[in-house]
Amino acid sequence: MPSIDAPVPEEYARLHDRAVELLASPQLAEAVNRLLTDDDWARELSGHPAPGEQLGLDVPDGLDVRVVGFGKPGPDWVPFTLRLTGCRHYWVRDRKGEIRKEEFCRGFEIVPNPVPGGPWG
Repeated sequence: MPSIDAPVPEEYARLHDRAVELLASPQLAEAVNRLLTDDDWARELSGHPAPGEQLGLDVPDGLDVRVVGFGKPGPDWVPFTLRLTGCRHYWVRDRKGEIRKEEFCRGFEIVPNPVPGGPWG
């Protein structure tokens, strides 16, 4: 039970210390680097607790490692969109005498697109 002297239960404090040690381990950095470069492996491990030995980690009892948010955007994703502004439509007659609609825009905006499952581009 938490007290005024120890607002966090001792068991949680121990788990926190173990998690901080795990975060500082070079094995975790290696696993994250591999997850960033191997999309198939990241997809295979995502959505459920990943076994520590599969990641090359010694995960302490009471903790688990979950792979979330890895993977690159699809091939149709673009980091930004150009949006035309100040546009006007005009009807013009071409050299053959046919009338057609033309659009004339005076400016554009650069609009960032969100990365699926992540921050803005």
